[in-house]
Amino acid sequence: MSIGVKQGCACDVATISASLGEFSVPYTACAEIVNVSFTISICNIDDILKAYGVVSADRVAQAVSSVIFRLNGSGAAAVAAGHQIQVTFPQDRLPEADSLAQACEAWIRHVCRSVALIPFWTEWGVVHVWLSAQWSAQVNGVEECGGDGLLGFSGDSVPDPGEGAARYRRDMAVASKLLCVLARAGAGGLDGGALRIVWQPVVARASCEVLYYQSTVRFEEAIGDPWLARNALAVVERVGFGGIIDEIVVEATVAELQADPTVMLSASISSVGVVCSSWWARLARRLEQEPEIAARLVLEISETAALARSAEVGRFCDKARRLGCKIAISDFGAGFASVRQLVAIGPDIVKIDCGFVRRSMTSPRDRAVLAGLRQLAAAVARIVVADGVDTFAHAQLTDELGLAWQQGHFWGSASTCRPWCAARAPVPPGPALLAG
Repeated sequence: MSIGVKQGCACDVATISASLGEFSVPYTACAEIVNVSFTISICNIDDILKAYGVVSADRVAQAVSSVIFRLNGSGAAAVAAGHQIQVTFPQDRLPEADSLAQACEAWIRHVCRSVALIPFWTEWGVVHVWLSAQWSAQVNGVEECGGDGLLGFSGDSVPDPGEGAARYRRDMAVASKLLCVLARAGAGGLDGGALRIVWQPVVARASCEVLYYQSTVRFEEAIGDPWLARNALAVVERVGFGGIIDEIVVEATVAELQADPTVMLSASISSVGVVCSSWWARLARRLEQEPEIAARLVLEISETAALARSAEVGRFCDKARRLGCKIAISDFGAGFASVRQLVAIGPDIVKIDCGFVRRSMTSPRDRAVLAGLRQLAAAVARIVVADGVDTFAHAQLTDELGLAWQQGHFWGSASTCRPWCAARAPVPPGPALLAG
């Protein structure tokens, strides 16, 4: 059996090495040249062991070590106990930065993100790895150390070596297609049409004012398979790589907020473990410095994610709220979250799952359930949104049930167009509706 980097995906080591050319100017703040040591961990190694076996896991770790060595071009790299990878090289191979710590963290972030997009082949199929790392160096007789990388790994664990392992391998094969698309797209993930961000408004039924526009990621054109495109995101989340998509979507949303000081936008978060990541720490620092952007950013979490990882969601919401962001729970009613969980999260916005609106048109029982969900949601959130309002009849029914805020095709299909750029409505901006 052999393991190697999958070719033909435009995300091989040569491509990643070219991107590392951005770090051509070395860190030179220390008077003496010191060697820096990195301990790199494969966060999903336990799942790889269960799904692909010990031999495959060992060889994947060796292949990752070889890739990292080739990316860096110097020094030494070896696999240690526990499938950790030890890398050592001189500091002059690090990117330019104001300090040794910043240089090491920048190198780790870039390598971890790049390697995550590289597929490795085993006899059981393709594997991607999620990395984090620690660094240390002796500077003038004093040890300096730190860590960074793709922390916050939150994939579903492999429950058993049988069907659970087979499902994990199938999921990884599907996720690989999307990760390879991202590798071709470059650092931003949106270049060349790999991913598209589409926007859909949340609208007041009575006044037609827009509260905010929700961003959603689409990649049908890039993948080319409609079924795969519809299911790929959920699969990527299951294997634990949803944080990469979250980063792309949130950063694109923040860029739009920065470009237009009047609009309010939302971004969906699929992996609440991102609060432990270096990317989230950098975003948090930016939002602290630009509170006017944070006040117009809504972070949406699905109820199913809130139910599955309630502790993580609680920490995420606390940190996001301290920054000034608004919290929305979407798909409410689909995951059977308890009142206690909703109260603990304390969302600003609750969006009732679209299925209830559609079923209420023909089922009196579902209409009663929808009315009950509205009352429950209104008890814990100041704004309740009916999702799935696709027709005039839907809009009329939900309005009669007291659902003043609505979202769906009746009010505008999700589109790459930015409606807020075309005209300015003479109504208060979204944040004013949530203030106080």
